[in-house]
Amino acid sequence: EAVSLLAVDRVSAAAEDEFAYLRPPPEAIDANLREAFSLNAGRHEACGAANRSFACVERRRAKCKTRDDAVDRGCSSSQVHCDDGLFRGSGPHAGDLISCCDKRNLMSLLDFVDETFCGRVPWALHSNTLLAAVRHKDLVDWDSGLHVVIHAEDMEYAKALLMSSPRGFRIAGADPPVTRVYLGLPETRHLDIHWATTFNDCTWAGEEWFHKSWLEKPFDGRCVIQGRTLPCPTKGEEVLAYLYGRGGDWRR
Repeated sequence: EAVSLLAVDRVSAAAEDEFAYLRPPPEAIDANLREAFSLNAGRHEACGAANRSFACVERRRAKCKTRDDAVDRGCSSSQVHCDDGLFRGSGPHAGDLISCCDKRNLMSLLDFVDETFCGRVPWALHSNTLLAAVRHKDLVDWDSGLHVVIHAEDMEYAKALLMSSPRGFRIAGADPPVTRVYLGLPETRHLDIHWATTFNDCTWAGEEWFHKSWLEKPFDGRCVIQGRTLPCPTKGEEVLAYLYGRGGDWRR
């Protein structure tokens, strides 16, 4: 994985200084970019982040760590995320599920991406995040992955938006194939941005080839996650059938 760090965090002043050389100078951020963050809250009426409600039933939730785990685990931006092994391999009917505070952190990452890109950069839910939205209108309770897709031609503007955001998140992996948005430290929960590149009739994204029509901009499909209306590929069903099985199996 590419891990050239571009800091957008407030974890510590030292971390800020360490990655300052990768921060674009103010004059490099054009007028459109500066205006993007001065728009009033009304812009979000068309964005999923306008609805920030969060629901998580505590039943069957995994503990953050085992008693003999010496790692400083928790849900703050300065702690290692909870132990994935305590819920991985579970399912809708058996096993423990991701902790509610971890799930809230994942939702915060998704809200951040939507708030940053909505109306500015075409983006869409991808992979298991798209699957969960279509099947459950929620995040996957037994997985910690979040995935979105953006075309590589929009990468520089998208990166500039992320880097100029006043929010306390960290970005790693500046270039294709993936950029990772962390809650804080690199050991916290994260969201992966897959940069899509089109060659002739095919598009490469998330280490898979797709027919280019399946991931074409402007991503005017719509999905719902916890009451948030978020962009999906227009041909999201084709994407899901390709990734998770044809014949409707992925719907179960």
